[in-house]
Amino acid sequence: MTQTSGAAYAAATYTAPNPRVRIDLNRSWRFVRADVQGAEATGFDDSGWSSVNTPHTWNAVDGADGGNNYYRGVGWYRRHYTVPSELAGKRLYLQFAGVNQVADVWVNGRYLGQHKGGYSRFRFGATGVLVPGGDNVIAVKVTNARDTGIAPVSADYTFEGGIYRNVSLWAVDDLHVRMEDHAGPGVYLRQSEVTATSATVTVTTKLWNDGSTTRSVMVRSVIADKSGNVVAEAGSSAQSVAAGTGAEIRQTVRVDRPRLWNGLADPYLHNASVPLRWKPVSGCTPSGWRTTSMTRRTTNSPTNAG
Repeated sequence: MTQTSGAAYAAATYTAPNPRVRIDLNRSWRFVRADVQGAEATGFDDSGWSSVNTPHTWNAVDGADGGNNYYRGVGWYRRHYTVPSELAGKRLYLQFAGVNQVADVWVNGRYLGQHKGGYSRFRFGATGVLVPGGDNVIAVKVTNARDTGIAPVSADYTFEGGIYRNVSLWAVDDLHVRMEDHAGPGVYLRQSEVTATSATVTVTTKLWNDGSTTRSVMVRSVIADKSGNVVAEAGSSAQSVAAGTGAEIRQTVRVDRPRLWNGLADPYLHNASVPLRWKPVSGCTPSGWRTTSMTRRTTNSPTNAG
């Protein structure tokens, strides 16, 4: 790994390569507040259902009066979506930023899985199920019925049911920053030894190769200030990632004279970008770039790092 601090980048600016493709799927859902048999089927007739957009909850009215007699049960969501044809060959993921509190998801009648817990993001791989260039049907069964096996069991607020945060489609290359790491970003920053003179940041990048052959990849971690000026960077040597496996790359960078985050008085943020540069193991010219970016607060207290 090579490491360079900000002193060598006094005049350098950085523009991250185009990130992973994200498409919001918040509009044009059909909804019914009932448990309906067969609603996961592609040909199911949902014309009598309500039209809604997400974020959405079915307790917006009955859950707002302070009582505990609001509806806790099943609701269904369905929508049609044509995946852009240019996403053919990409790895596709459906992401739900929040569904309360149990969600079962189908695409084109095929069951993708279940997620329990109303307060965490989740993703399902949908490659080979979603059809680029064709009409696709996404069906989601949601319940907020009381379940003593899912925390919290009681609280001083309404357990509002529904898809109450954004829904999106993500597309990445076969070799990518891992998408199924508990729906995390795949890039994790931890700060240490923070002073007015310097700050040390460890960047951990989790990679995954969904392709059929071993791939070679170089990982670069770039820390830039609010104006896009590079303040630190580290690069890795070529790493081989076998098909169907992952790799974890850890890089440490030092930021000289960091501008520290200071709450409302000075809420200054830096940006961390991790572009991947890959090539076949045979050593041909690198053929592509992808990136994932994170915004990280740098504070004057290492105990706030995480």
